[in-house]
Amino acid sequence: MKRFSILLVAVALFAVAAAQQSLTIAVNDDAFSYYDLKKGNLLLSYEDGVLTFHLHETAVPNSIPHSFDKIPEISDVLMDTIYATPKPGRFHSQRELVRQEKDRLMALANIGEHQGGWQITHKSLKMEDAVEIYLDRLAEFGFEATPGLQTVNIRVYTISNGSYQARLVFNRQGTGVNVFFN
Repeated sequence: MKRFSILLVAVALFAVAAAQQSLTIAVNDDAFSYYDLKKGNLLLSYEDGVLTFHLHETAVPNSIPHSFDKIPEISDVLMDTIYATPKPGRFHSQRELVRQEKDRLMALANIGEHQGGWQITHKSLKMEDAVEIYLDRLAEFGFEATPGLQTVNIRVYTISNGSYQARLVFNRQGTGVNVFFN
């Protein structure tokens, strides 16, 4: 009977763990121009398994300060090629140019996909501050953080709200911090 109870508990724990889905990360940069900027603000939102980073040029309540090297504006010719109204038959190629430019801008702003997850590098945010800010924001969305590896330069957490989970890694980078969701 004791073995059966232990087996039943193990099966139940496995079923709960298997039922949790991976958290999806998205970026909404509609309120952010990238060009000629070297800082912005990230506001987190969460809905139905999607954690969204909203980029803003100005500070908004509960936003996370984000700095990066200044992104110079591209030439007028290139700007017109990428963003002008598409000519007939060029819609798909122009859409690809817009996607490529957005990927380039996000990389220059230290935000993007990395090794199967999402990475954000905050150049001027201390690791301790980043850990506190991110865990507080995620707690507001009902996530609990379970600590894993904890060193001077690396902090690993598993975040979960019962339905969705992700691994969250903070890695000190000089005076800043690299935040990785997987």
